Amino acid sequence: MAIVFHTVHITRQPVQYGAVDLVSRHAAAQPDKPAVIEGERRLTWREYHEQRNRLARGLVGLGLAPGEHAALYA
Repeated sequence: MAIVFHTVHITRQPVQYGAVDLVSRHAAAQPDKPAVIEGERRLTWREYHEQRNRLARGLVGLGLAPGEHAALYA
């Protein structure tokens, strides 16, 4: 699986957001551009964002609390 970032910004300012925020920002700015490419399968930033949120809600529903870690195996 490859995650493709179409834009890169270099700044001397401290970054105030992490990977989770980066996905949300890309989903808002360019929802229909490809985010994940695996062989012939592609996910747009919108689809990737939606799937990530469904997974997060499912883990919270299973009892995962903020600050705890989960390992996923597919």
